[in-house]
Amino acid sequence: MSSTQELEASMGRVTTEALIENFGDVFLVERGLLAPDQVRSISITDALVDTGCTMLGMPKKLIDQLGLKFVSSRPGMAMNGPVECRQYGTIRLTIMGRSCPLDVMEVADSCP
Repeated sequence: MSSTQELEASMGRVTTEALIENFGDVFLVERGLLAPDQVRSISITDALVDTGCTMLGMPKKLIDQLGLKFVSSRPGMAMNGPVECRQYGTIRLTIMGRSCPLDVMEVADSCP
């Protein structure tokens, strides 16, 4: 077992299925201005759950796929020191039939 696998086992790595939708598209559907099949969305079968996060972390390639617009950047702290956090537009996150709007923060493509 690798050290990463040991860490995940000891910390109880939790994943779930998640549907992520462009909130702007969802809004347009509700107003009758966009067909439901035109909502940009991504279904993730093994989304990593982090109970300490206040935003949804996503790699840039998925942010682009959803068509989210850059909103702002702000300083943040990572395990290896200070970082710039890039924030993007709002999504609708659905897990186990329950939905909520969340802002998105860009993370490295290597992040789960």
